[in-house]
Order: sequence, then C-alpha cells, then structure tokens
Amino acid sequence: MCRLLEQKKAIIHYSTEHDISATLTKHQWGLLEKVVEMLRPFEEITRQISSDEAMLADVVPIVTALKMTLAKQTNNSGVQTMKSAMLAEIDERFTDTYEQRLYVVASMVDPRYKSKMLNDSQKKLATAMLIEEVNNVIANSTQDDTMAAAPPNKKQRIEPEASSVSVHNVLDELLMHGVASSAQSTGATATADDSQAARQVRLYLEQPIIARNECPLTWWRANAAAYADVAVVARRYLSATATSVPSERLFSSAGHVYTDRRNRLLPERAEMLLFIKHNLAFQHE
Repeated sequence: MCRLLEQKKAIIHYSTEHDISATLTKHQWGLLEKVVEMLRPFEEITRQISSDEAMLADVVPIVTALKMTLAKQTNNSGVQTMKSAMLAEIDERFTDTYEQRLYVVASMVDPRYKSKMLNDSQKKLATAMLIEEVNNVIANSTQDDTMAAAPPNKKQRIEPEASSVSVHNVLDELLMHGVASSAQSTGATATADDSQAARQVRLYLEQPIIARNECPLTWWRANAAAYADVAVVARRYLSATATSVPSERLFSSAGHVYTDRRNRLLPERAEMLLFIKHNLAFQHE
C-alpha cells in the first residue's frame, strides 16, 4: 500500500490519459493513507522484534508501546472499526503476556526496562516472580555467580524514520513516565519479605534504568558483582532471542553455503563456514 501511495500521482495521471474509469476516488485515497499510517507501527515493531539484537525482554515493552501508539492515533475518521478490531485482537492475543514468567522476568532483569512497562498490580506479581527466581539460584547455586565472558558490544540500533506517532517515541515516553499510576521511577515494591533474595532484588530495582539504545549485557558485566544472584537470572533470561527469525536467517545462510555445486562439503566443514560467515562481522568490533 505504501508503494501504491508513492505512485499516486502517476496512477491518477495514467488513468486520466487512458480514460480509465475504475480508479480510486479522493475519499478512497484518503482512507488508504490512514490505513497505512495505522499499520506503520506494526512494521516498526516487526523489524525491531525480528532483529538479531532483540531479546525476550523486548516483548512486554513493545506490546505495551504498540497498544499506546494505536490509542494515541487520532486521525482515524473512517477507519475506527479497523482500529477497534486491531486493539481488541492485540488484547486477546497478548493479555497473558504480562503474567507469563518468561516475558515478565526477562523484562525485569533488563536494566533498560525493569518494571517501567507494568502497572502496580503487575509490578507486585513481577517482583514476586523475580524474587522466586533469585531464591532458586541461591538454593541451587554450586557454581561461580559472576557473569560469563564479555560478549561483543552490540551495534547501536538505527531507528527508522519517525512517523507522527512512533512506537519508539511512545517507548521513550513510557520509560520516562511509566505506565498508568506508576509514580516510582524504579518500580521497587514494598514487601515484608526481608530475605537475601528480596533485598538483592530491591537494591537492583532501586537503580536507575539505562538508555534504551544501550546494551543490557554491558551493564550486567559491570554490575554483576553487586547483584550476583540477580545476574545469574539475567544471564539465563537475556540470552534468549525474542523470535525464531534469527535462527531462520541462519537456515537461509546455510542454503547459500551448502548448494548443488558444493554438495560434497562435510557437515563439519559446512558448519564451520556458516559459523565464520555469521560471526565475521563481530571481528572488528
């Protein structure tokens, strides 16, 4: 549809010259522009969540920002039904995201987000989940709790050109002000639990969040010693990608390495070539 709008003048000119009656009216062109504007946030988050840098921790913030971005769009005359249907579908599909341990704990241990995307009741549940995870680490810890060897620094994300209401702008606004009645900048929740895990989680949540374009792994590498048990939880949850897209890209790359003309490559050699191809970009970082 974007390409259609880009060629709007050419299409109208061609239709006029060749006397084609079956063309879009001014009202229909206007509706098409509004539909494209409404769908643009979906393109933004799809590109972001499908990138190699995306983590599980990005899921809750992106879903929250998407809903707020759609709600903020006011130029929706003629497409209100479509907007309402999309918001209802998002609520139906992602309501339980805020209660799933996988996404909630991942967001909590990401120093870019912590509990900024959660309301008060969700914060309490998320804090309890994180304390439980840290308690499990303390109970089962038999290894060194320091973070693993430093991963390569990630490239700074190149943000797409902002639209009138951008998902990235809404994310920044959420990180600045929080969600709903959330007044605390840290999201720390008062609790009667004074265990080692609760104290460590509380101290971690009291620290200010970092900029959204910074790498959370770099922050944990510098602060793991201060919150050793929370760091173990962070290492576990922040190591997972948000989607299967990166692995699908890897399969596509394998198809370029192992072709009909190179079908006698040993599996071990093909695996090494694929590893080099995928990691060569990190050599000079």
